[in-house]
Amino acid sequence: MRIWGAFIVDPMWDVDDFSQTIDYVRKLKVGFPQFTVLTPLPGTEIFPAQRATLTQTQHHLFDLAHAVVPTKLPLDKFYEQMARLYASTT
Repeated sequence: MRIWGAFIVDPMWDVDDFSQTIDYVRKLKVGFPQFTVLTPLPGTEIFPAQRATLTQTQHHLFDLAHAVVPTKLPLDKFYEQMARLYASTT
C-alpha cells in the first residue's frame, strides 16, 4: 500500500523550510506527495487578511499552484523550490 499526502506550502518559506518538508515526506515514506501553494481564496477565512497583499488578481492564477501573495524567496527561487519538492520526494 502506498500513501498519498497533501502538503500546503507557505509562501513565506525559505530554502530550509522546503528542505525540512522533503525530509519529513521521506521520513513518512509518502508514496504520492502533492504540494500546493497556500492561496487566499475569496470566501475563505484568510482572504480578508491577505486581500491587501495580493500580487495577482487574475482568477486563473488562483489555482493552488501559483503564489498570489508575496513570497519570502524571489519568485523564481520559490518555484525552483516547489519543483525540488517533487523531484526529491517521488
